[in-house]
Amino acid sequence: MQKTLLIAATVLIGLTISVPVHSGSFRVLPLRLFFDNDARTSILTIINNEDRPVTIQVNARKWLQDKTGEDIYEDTRDILFFPRIVTIAEHSEQVIRVGFQGQRDQEVETSYRLFLTELPVNDAPEKGARLILALQIGVPVFIKARGAAPEASLVSTTLSDGAVRVSVQNTGTAHFIVGDIRLTGMDASQSSMFETVGRGWYVLPGKTRSFAVMVPEQQCGKSKLIKTSVEAGDQKLEASVNMPGTEQCRWPARKTIKPSIASPGGHLTIPAHPVKPKPPSISPAPVDPQHDPATASTPGG
Repeated sequence: MQKTLLIAATVLIGLTISVPVHSGSFRVLPLRLFFDNDARTSILTIINNEDRPVTIQVNARKWLQDKTGEDIYEDTRDILFFPRIVTIAEHSEQVIRVGFQGQRDQEVETSYRLFLTELPVNDAPEKGARLILALQIGVPVFIKARGAAPEASLVSTTLSDGAVRVSVQNTGTAHFIVGDIRLTGMDASQSSMFETVGRGWYVLPGKTRSFAVMVPEQQCGKSKLIKTSVEAGDQKLEASVNMPGTEQCRWPARKTIKPSIASPGGHLTIPAHPVKPKPPSISPAPVDPQHDPATASTPGG
């Protein structure tokens, strides 16, 4: 008997808007849906790039964020769409009609996601186990309120465990996206010791979210100041972190990662002395495929 291993990979369209999202088997246009003023309907186009048909299932969820800025999703009947399941022939496209039937907030923008899930098809069974990747793309849907606008501010900027952590607050009435988070280490003569860039994610109205960007340990320890520049929508937020010592620059000896596809049974522990590559930015899950930082989720505009 053939065994099929099914893995669901979710891609949340996030930060870069200049090119369509490529999922490997299908892509979507536009990258986000906006219902302006009294608009109630829109369309989403799914394009199949494959040499085989793909079957897509569509589902809508209300998109919220908790007090820490983490994304949460709830069932909703506010978003209508048709068809719900569609098979798209090779190198063809399909229009999904989307409608809004909820109560429009007159002051604050509301957010949803339209999830498009590729259903696995076993069209060429073979002996043994097979691995099927069921891809899911989350398209943001924003119901705009008249006069709604984002307002970003930096709540805090700190350095600990080898990472600069910036906490960004949205006191406005519409979402914004935290784009580049640029860190520049300066020595006593104000010469640059290092520069590294991380990426952020959505911050919905009234929410605060923290982002962490790793810094190179040795250069950090020699720096006297770390300048921080954060792109938050159309705003640019700046702050500095003074360096009282080198302890904050040290990377943790061990790090525990929450269960994921790579560790379905529990926590995954990194060895105490890992090889340190070029310091990556710590991006909040989910991952945005366009900049592969987070598409998440994740991440868009």
